[in-house]
Amino acid sequence: YAAEQAAIGHVLSGVITLAAPADTAHLADILSSKSPRIEAEGSGEVTIGVQDFTITRHMLENFRSIDFQGRLRNARAQWQVPHLLIHSLTDQTVDISQGLELFG
Repeated sequence: YAAEQAAIGHVLSGVITLAAPADTAHLADILSSKSPRIEAEGSGEVTIGVQDFTITRHMLENFRSIDFQGRLRNARAQWQVPHLLIHSLTDQTVDISQGLELFG
């Protein structure tokens, strides 16, 4: 066996999150709904886990412009290893459907 070649995701507050949500436009919508000031005033604070983050309107625009689903399709076609999907039953931010989209 070889070491992993890539990981999709991020770590927030000690919790590993792999490519969730499955598209960045959805992420922008989630962040925007958590702090309407982002869209109205150009930036706002969003709490993820126990950490506060300043999110800007520019960040949301960037998230919405990325063809993450296209990139994901290309990456998925090259995966030659088993996959593991883990999703919290108590996650109230990202729905399980976002995780399922990773596997097409």
